[in-house]
Amino acid sequence: MASVLYSGAAGAETPARPDSGQSYWGVLPAMSDTVAVPLADRPKAIWERAILVPYRVATFPIALASRGIGSTVGYLDHHSVPEKVGRLLGPRRGPFGLLLDFRFGGLSGLGGGLTAEHTRFLAEGNTLRVRASTSTNEDHRLGVAARFRRPRGAYWEFGAGFRRRPNVRYFGIGPDTREEDESFVHQEVSWLGGAVRRPFGESHLELNLDYTGVATGAPGVSHQPATEELFAADLPAGYGRHSFGVSAGGQWRHESPNLANRPGRGGIQRLRATYFEATDRDDVRFWTFRGEWQQFFTLWRPQRVLALRGVGSWIEDVGGDPIPAARLNTNDDPDLLRGYDDFRFRDRGLAILTAEYRWPIWAHERPMASGIDAYLLTDAGQVFGDAAELGWNHMTLSYGGGLRVESGHGFVLRIEYARSEEASVLRFRADQVFQFVKSGLLHGREPIPAR
Repeated sequence: MASVLYSGAAGAETPARPDSGQSYWGVLPAMSDTVAVPLADRPKAIWERAILVPYRVATFPIALASRGIGSTVGYLDHHSVPEKVGRLLGPRRGPFGLLLDFRFGGLSGLGGGLTAEHTRFLAEGNTLRVRASTSTNEDHRLGVAARFRRPRGAYWEFGAGFRRRPNVRYFGIGPDTREEDESFVHQEVSWLGGAVRRPFGESHLELNLDYTGVATGAPGVSHQPATEELFAADLPAGYGRHSFGVSAGGQWRHESPNLANRPGRGGIQRLRATYFEATDRDDVRFWTFRGEWQQFFTLWRPQRVLALRGVGSWIEDVGGDPIPAARLNTNDDPDLLRGYDDFRFRDRGLAILTAEYRWPIWAHERPMASGIDAYLLTDAGQVFGDAAELGWNHMTLSYGGGLRVESGHGFVLRIEYARSEEASVLRFRADQVFQFVKSGLLHGREPIPAR
């Protein structure tokens, strides 16, 4: 085998490399007059640098924190700790499983619970779910639901539930309510209902029928002032009484495929109309119309995602008595204004725009497996009683950031911090604002107000 020696000594003459020949590693390629070197990134124009420099300076603390968390998790990954975490977050083995439900922050305080699920209930493809939770602020919830699979992707769904919250906040009606008018009311909600869904390609049509009840009254002694004291001259409609009624509605939803884990493209569009009529002595009748749009865009690199969400809801009153305040639109799950505590605003209309920019800081084994994403968030929105109240002078703005934990088969938990001109709110939750897979009675969606 021919070989060529090269000398690195000073003044030594280095023979020219042959155009071709054999070596230990194989055939030597022919010499070329030019050398192609792949660049890590293309040179940027002056205008691009002018934008990127202040952006990188402003986001340096966030990038530093993200890399610190990513390095920490990477260290644990190197020492085989995530193998156990991956098994915990990974797909469940068998039809029966227990899911943890926990939360910290907001009106619930520190809370948690369990959800028991069986994915072969009575037959293959059916699901039974029983859910129970409580919290330090006595937020108690119990629910049971079952989904029965039908031919061609259709299903029947039935569910019932109850929730007791002793510290629901009330400030009045409308976008101009004052922060200093905070009061508390005890609220109990119950429901029993069913739905049928039929797919048409990537779209679904769903019809539902629900019987719901809501009762409000004086809060406990630990939650003061009471609404009946602060608003004695103008008590909210339905206060101190039960409101029972039947609602019937339908919705159309179009959903792109592959949205269950870390969606980088596609989205969801949803339109819903519901009619409610009281079954008690009050003449309460109204229509609820709701539209929701969610879209995901990949920016610059894979897994760098801009998630957008828009929600609009309106209640059209057609009855002779006022609508109970507990049935009005409000900033509660999932329609949060994340820089404000729940139930800060109420009215017949609600409009919210949400944006999240997400990027991965750790992924176990592969990008789409279990991992942790960081994100920046902003929410803009408000309630309204007529279209004139949708101006920017009434809009609220929230901003902040957080971490999202994803399993290989869906969302697990989030911890986020958000600010507004009124408050700072820290939330630690096992649910998310983007509820693209968590709708219906099976997932514990409370039908008051109709969402």
